[in-house]
Amino acid sequence: MTRNRERTLSIASSAFAIFLFWASLYMYVPILPTHARDLGATEDQIGLILGAYGMTQLFLRLPLGLLSDRLGRKKVFALLGTLLVSASGLGLALAKTPTALFIFRAVSGGAATAWVTISVLYNSHFPIEHAVRTSGQLNLLSAIGQILAMSTGGYLAQRFGAAAPFWSSLILSAPVLLAFGLVRDVRARPGLGITWPQFGKAITTPRLLLVSGLAACSQYAMFGTSLGFAAVRAQDLGASDAQLGILTTAVQVAKAIPMLVLSLRGRPRGGRWMAVVGLSLIAAPLFVFPYLTHFYLLVACQVVIGLGVGIVFPVLMGLALQSVAPEARASAMGVFQSVYAVGMTLGPMVSGGVARAWGISGVYLTTGGLLVLSVAAAGILLSAPRPSAEEQAAA
Repeated sequence: MTRNRERTLSIASSAFAIFLFWASLYMYVPILPTHARDLGATEDQIGLILGAYGMTQLFLRLPLGLLSDRLGRKKVFALLGTLLVSASGLGLALAKTPTALFIFRAVSGGAATAWVTISVLYNSHFPIEHAVRTSGQLNLLSAIGQILAMSTGGYLAQRFGAAAPFWSSLILSAPVLLAFGLVRDVRARPGLGITWPQFGKAITTPRLLLVSGLAACSQYAMFGTSLGFAAVRAQDLGASDAQLGILTTAVQVAKAIPMLVLSLRGRPRGGRWMAVVGLSLIAAPLFVFPYLTHFYLLVACQVVIGLGVGIVFPVLMGLALQSVAPEARASAMGVFQSVYAVGMTLGPMVSGGVARAWGISGVYLTTGGLLVLSVAAAGILLSAPRPSAEEQAAA
């Protein structure tokens, strides 16, 4: 097989695997909060169950990025992550208590940790100056998988019972293993990989830490509201399981639109203001959502939030990859994803306590305040990126 054909096969296989990887992880997201409540979970426990997904990633993503860079290998971790998808789907399908849901939701977070190496594995087949565009492609593929999964997950639960989405997650993980098996692993350079001084320099890069923190704020909002207590609010208004699927799918469909645009552009500019616009779109609906009483107005808010996430997230991911040297990119992605996992973890966990104390309106208003601060930070602190070494050499 020629090198070009091998590269094409690797890109196509990676794309297919990424699509199904996220479909399998998100198949049951629409019904997980209400399923937990049906099994006797309190608001605090629902928050812990939802937060377990991010908590595992919080602790594992940075070590995984370092280990991957030290070994110079990405593919093996993609395969291991897929096996954890299978384990989590099986465990959640058989879970009968809130504690079991917490444990296997944490396992699914371990599976999602592989996104550190999967994203770098995909980007390794493209020039780094196109990182924002390829990050748009990555996030578009994941969003499409999530859209199809969540649009069917609620229906499957309503038609075949609450366990059906979990079994579907297990089944979908099988072809992911086969697709990742066809991908060629690309090393940044011959040798051992990243050194400890290079690792220390990479993980303390101010720009990397800033974009990671902004991503954490967007994930805090996403997982605490749109993929968390939004379903509880909708159920309180009488929404069915199928409608809960519509509610969460609306976020993913809207998110995919700007990701599609970014994936087609050569080298998107204006990262600071794109981040400001995206974070503003996330913030605005949070101040009105808890006061709406019509289901489709809730869906409209979800759409606006999704548009914001679809703008801000690939931009921040691309800027994170561009902020470090080639041999440190998995470590940088480990930092980026570990920091935003803080938001994924604290979003639902803190929201659970806030909901108990001040109700769902308190969840949305406090989250909205955090996003307003994020908008200000992006506008003031996110300076224009410096040209990469590859771009300087090409100039």
